[in-house]
Amino acid sequence: MNRSRISTSLVMAICFALTACGGRDLDQLLHDHAAALGGAEKLESVRTMRVDLHLSEPGLDADILYHAARPGKARVDLTMNGEVVFTEAFDGTGSWQKSHGAPAHDSSPDGTAALRRGAIGNLFALHELKALGYTLELLDPTLIDGTSYHTVQITAPDGHTNRSYLEPETLLLTRRRDVHSVHPDIDSTKLTIESVYSDFRSIDGILRPFRSVERNIQTNEVLATVEIRAIATNIDLDSSLFIKP
Repeated sequence: MNRSRISTSLVMAICFALTACGGRDLDQLLHDHAAALGGAEKLESVRTMRVDLHLSEPGLDADILYHAARPGKARVDLTMNGEVVFTEAFDGTGSWQKSHGAPAHDSSPDGTAALRRGAIGNLFALHELKALGYTLELLDPTLIDGTSYHTVQITAPDGHTNRSYLEPETLLLTRRRDVHSVHPDIDSTKLTIESVYSDFRSIDGILRPFRSVERNIQTNEVLATVEIRAIATNIDLDSSLFIKP
Protein backbone atom coordinates (compact mmCIF):
# COMPACT_ATOMS: atom_id res chain seq x y z
CA MET A 1 0.00 0.00 0.00
CA ASN A 2 1.22 3.47 -0.87
CA ARG A 3 2.82 5.10 2.20
CA SER A 4 2.00 8.62 1.00
CA ARG A 5 -1.66 7.66 0.68
CA ILE A 6 -1.64 6.37 4.28
CA SER A 7 0.02 9.59 5.48
CA THR A 8 -2.43 11.76 3.55
CA SER A 9 -5.40 9.82 4.93
CA LEU A 10 -4.03 10.13 8.46
CA VAL A 11 -3.46 13.86 8.12
CA MET A 12 -6.96 14.32 6.71
CA ALA A 13 -8.46 12.35 9.61
CA ILE A 14 -6.57 14.44 12.16
CA CYS A 15 -7.55 17.67 10.44
CA PHE A 16 -11.18 16.58 10.36
CA ALA A 17 -11.13 15.79 14.10
CA LEU A 18 -9.59 19.16 14.94
CA THR A 19 -11.99 21.03 12.67
CA ALA A 20 -14.95 19.31 14.28
CA CYS A 21 -13.80 20.65 17.64
CA GLY A 22 -13.04 24.13 16.40
CA GLY A 23 -9.35 23.33 15.91
CA ARG A 24 -8.89 22.26 19.54
CA ASP A 25 -7.75 19.01 21.07
CA LEU A 26 -8.98 18.10 24.56
CA ASP A 27 -6.21 19.85 26.49
CA GLN A 28 -6.63 23.04 24.46
CA LEU A 29 -10.40 22.95 24.92
CA LEU A 30 -10.04 22.55 28.69
CA HIS A 31 -7.50 25.39 28.78
CA ASP A 32 -9.80 27.68 26.78
CA HIS A 33 -12.79 26.69 28.93
CA ALA A 34 -10.87 27.61 32.08
CA ALA A 35 -9.86 30.92 30.50
CA ALA A 36 -13.50 31.65 29.65
CA LEU A 37 -14.48 31.12 33.28
CA GLY A 38 -11.78 33.44 34.62
CA GLY A 39 -8.49 31.59 34.27
CA ALA A 40 -6.92 28.40 35.64
CA GLU A 41 -5.09 30.23 38.43
CA LYS A 42 -8.28 31.72 39.87
CA LEU A 43 -10.18 28.45 39.53
CA GLU A 44 -7.47 26.48 41.29
CA SER A 45 -7.31 29.04 44.12
CA VAL A 46 -10.84 28.24 45.33
CA ARG A 47 -10.46 26.29 48.56
CA THR A 48 -13.90 26.63 50.12
CA MET A 49 -17.35 27.86 49.16
CA ARG A 50 -20.74 28.67 50.62
CA VAL A 51 -23.82 28.80 48.39
CA ASP A 52 -27.21 30.17 49.42
CA LEU A 53 -29.91 28.87 47.07
CA HIS A 54 -33.58 28.09 46.59
CA LEU A 55 -34.68 24.67 45.37
CA SER A 56 -38.00 23.98 43.68
CA GLU A 57 -39.15 20.44 42.95
CA PRO A 58 -42.60 18.95 42.40
CA GLY A 59 -44.13 19.15 45.87
CA LEU A 60 -41.14 20.87 47.45
CA ASP A 61 -39.90 24.43 47.86
CA ALA A 62 -36.95 24.89 50.19
CA ASP A 63 -33.93 27.01 50.94
CA ILE A 64 -30.54 25.34 51.03
CA LEU A 65 -27.21 26.38 52.47
CA TYR A 66 -24.38 24.45 50.81
CA HIS A 67 -20.80 24.34 52.08
CA ALA A 68 -17.84 22.66 50.40
CA ALA A 69 -14.09 22.46 50.99
CA ARG A 70 -11.18 20.96 49.12
CA PRO A 71 -10.13 18.25 48.65
CA GLY A 72 -13.76 17.12 48.61
CA LYS A 73 -15.96 17.78 51.64
CA ALA A 74 -19.55 18.99 51.42
CA ARG A 75 -22.59 19.75 53.56
CA VAL A 76 -26.20 20.49 52.62
CA ASP A 77 -28.67 22.07 55.07
CA LEU A 78 -32.27 22.19 53.83
CA THR A 79 -34.54 24.75 55.48
CA MET A 80 -38.30 25.13 55.41
CA ASN A 81 -40.21 27.87 57.22
CA GLY A 82 -36.98 29.06 58.79
CA GLU A 83 -36.10 25.68 60.32
CA VAL A 84 -33.45 23.18 59.24
CA VAL A 85 -35.37 20.00 58.46
CA PHE A 86 -32.67 17.93 56.78
CA THR A 87 -28.88 17.81 56.67
CA GLU A 88 -26.48 15.63 54.74
CA ALA A 89 -22.71 15.82 54.56
CA PHE A 90 -19.61 14.13 53.16
CA ASP A 91 -16.53 14.36 55.38
CA GLY A 92 -14.02 13.28 52.75
CA THR A 93 -14.39 9.58 53.52
CA GLY A 94 -18.00 8.80 54.30
CA SER A 95 -21.33 10.58 54.41
CA TRP A 96 -24.20 10.97 56.84
CA GLN A 97 -27.64 12.52 56.96
CA LYS A 98 -30.01 13.74 59.61
CA SER A 99 -33.70 14.63 59.57
CA HIS A 100 -35.16 17.08 62.08
CA GLY A 101 -35.69 15.43 65.44
CA ALA A 102 -33.94 12.20 64.44
CA PRO A 103 -30.40 10.94 65.06
CA ALA A 104 -27.81 11.13 62.31
CA HIS A 105 -27.13 7.98 60.32
CA ASP A 106 -24.85 6.92 57.49
CA SER A 107 -25.96 7.60 53.92
CA SER A 108 -26.27 4.88 51.31
CA PRO A 109 -23.32 4.15 49.00
CA ASP A 110 -25.14 5.91 46.13
CA GLY A 111 -25.86 8.91 48.35
CA THR A 112 -22.22 9.07 49.42
CA ALA A 113 -21.00 8.88 45.82
CA ALA A 114 -23.37 11.67 44.75
CA LEU A 115 -22.18 13.98 47.53
CA ARG A 116 -18.54 13.25 46.70
CA ARG A 117 -19.01 13.93 43.00
CA GLY A 118 -20.97 17.07 43.78
CA ALA A 119 -18.17 18.41 45.98
CA ILE A 120 -15.59 17.71 43.28
CA GLY A 121 -17.76 19.26 40.59
CA ASN A 122 -18.31 22.44 42.58
CA LEU A 123 -14.74 22.91 43.79
CA PHE A 124 -12.63 21.74 40.85
CA ALA A 125 -12.59 22.90 37.25
CA LEU A 126 -12.64 20.45 34.33
CA HIS A 127 -8.90 20.78 33.69
CA GLU A 128 -8.17 19.62 37.26
CA LEU A 129 -10.17 16.40 37.11
CA LYS A 130 -7.54 14.15 35.53
CA ALA A 131 -5.31 14.60 38.58
CA LEU A 132 -8.20 13.32 40.72
CA GLY A 133 -8.49 10.08 38.79
CA TYR A 134 -11.21 11.14 36.37
CA THR A 135 -11.10 10.15 32.71
CA LEU A 136 -12.01 12.79 30.13
CA GLU A 137 -12.67 12.09 26.46
CA LEU A 138 -13.42 14.59 23.72
CA LEU A 139 -16.31 13.27 21.62
CA ASP A 140 -17.72 14.46 18.31
CA PRO A 141 -19.76 17.68 18.60
CA THR A 142 -23.39 17.21 19.65
CA LEU A 143 -26.21 19.12 17.97
CA ILE A 144 -28.82 20.22 20.54
CA ASP A 145 -31.57 22.70 19.69
CA GLY A 146 -29.62 23.98 16.70
CA THR A 147 -26.31 24.46 18.53
CA SER A 148 -23.27 22.24 17.95
CA TYR A 149 -21.70 21.75 21.38
CA HIS A 150 -18.18 20.68 22.22
CA THR A 151 -18.82 17.40 24.02
CA VAL A 152 -16.63 16.02 26.80
CA GLN A 153 -17.39 12.66 28.35
CA ILE A 154 -16.29 12.55 31.99
CA THR A 155 -15.94 9.32 33.94
CA ALA A 156 -15.44 9.51 37.70
CA PRO A 157 -13.25 7.03 39.60
CA ASP A 158 -16.45 5.29 40.78
CA GLY A 159 -17.48 4.65 37.16
CA HIS A 160 -20.22 7.28 36.94
CA THR A 161 -20.24 8.97 33.53
CA ASN A 162 -21.66 12.26 32.31
CA ARG A 163 -21.47 14.19 29.08
CA SER A 164 -20.71 17.88 29.48
CA TYR A 165 -21.56 20.31 26.69
CA LEU A 166 -19.60 23.51 26.10
CA GLU A 167 -21.08 26.24 23.94
CA PRO A 168 -19.01 26.84 20.78
CA GLU A 169 -18.86 30.63 21.18
CA THR A 170 -18.54 31.21 24.93
CA LEU A 171 -17.01 27.82 25.86
CA LEU A 172 -19.18 27.86 28.97
CA LEU A 173 -20.55 24.54 30.22
CA THR A 174 -24.28 25.09 29.82
CA ARG A 175 -25.60 21.52 29.59
CA ARG A 176 -24.83 18.19 31.20
CA ARG A 177 -26.43 14.79 30.72
CA ASP A 178 -26.11 11.67 32.82
CA VAL A 179 -28.04 8.83 34.45
CA HIS A 180 -28.71 9.19 38.17
CA SER A 181 -31.39 9.14 40.83
CA VAL A 182 -32.58 12.54 42.00
CA HIS A 183 -32.56 11.51 45.68
CA PRO A 184 -30.58 8.26 46.04
CA ASP A 185 -31.52 7.68 49.69
CA ILE A 186 -35.25 8.21 49.06
CA ASP A 187 -35.81 6.72 45.62
CA SER A 188 -33.07 4.75 43.89
CA THR A 189 -34.80 4.92 40.49
CA LYS A 190 -32.27 6.17 37.96
CA LEU A 191 -33.31 8.56 35.20
CA THR A 192 -31.58 10.05 32.18
CA ILE A 193 -31.36 13.69 33.21
CA GLU A 194 -30.25 16.87 31.47
CA SER A 195 -29.11 19.82 33.56
CA VAL A 196 -29.16 23.23 31.88
CA TYR A 197 -27.10 26.06 33.40
CA SER A 198 -27.71 29.77 32.81
CA ASP A 199 -27.51 33.28 34.30
CA PHE A 200 -23.71 33.28 34.60
CA ARG A 201 -22.30 35.92 36.93
CA SER A 202 -18.78 36.81 38.01
CA ILE A 203 -17.95 35.89 41.61
CA ASP A 204 -14.41 36.75 42.70
CA GLY A 205 -13.43 36.86 39.03
CA ILE A 206 -14.97 33.47 38.13
CA LEU A 207 -18.11 33.01 36.04
CA ARG A 208 -20.65 30.80 37.77
CA PRO A 209 -24.21 29.82 36.80
CA PHE A 210 -26.89 31.18 39.12
CA ARG A 211 -29.70 29.09 37.66
CA SER A 212 -30.02 25.43 36.75
CA VAL A 213 -32.92 23.28 35.60
CA GLU A 214 -32.98 19.48 35.64
CA ARG A 215 -35.28 17.63 33.23
CA ASN A 216 -36.09 14.00 32.61
CA ILE A 217 -34.94 13.62 29.00
CA GLN A 218 -37.49 10.88 28.26
CA THR A 219 -40.56 12.82 29.50
CA ASN A 220 -39.27 16.43 29.45
CA GLU A 221 -40.59 16.73 33.02
CA VAL A 222 -38.87 19.39 35.12
CA LEU A 223 -37.41 17.60 38.12
CA ALA A 224 -35.72 20.51 39.89
CA THR A 225 -34.99 24.20 39.51
CA VAL A 226 -32.21 25.90 41.45
CA GLU A 227 -31.95 29.67 41.87
CA ILE A 228 -28.76 30.81 43.59
CA ARG A 229 -28.97 33.87 45.80
CA ALA A 230 -25.33 34.25 46.81
CA ILE A 231 -21.94 32.54 46.51
CA ALA A 232 -18.95 33.17 48.76
CA THR A 233 -15.55 31.56 48.20
CA ASN A 234 -12.40 31.05 50.25
CA ILE A 235 -14.20 31.61 53.52
CA ASP A 236 -13.11 30.05 56.81
CA LEU A 237 -14.96 26.80 57.48
CA ASP A 238 -14.67 24.78 60.68
CA SER A 239 -13.84 21.16 59.86
CA SER A 240 -16.45 20.03 62.40
CA LEU A 241 -19.11 21.26 59.96
CA PHE A 242 -18.72 18.04 57.98
CA ILE A 243 -18.37 15.59 60.88
CA LYS A 244 -21.24 13.32 61.85
CA PRO A 245 -22.79 14.52 65.15
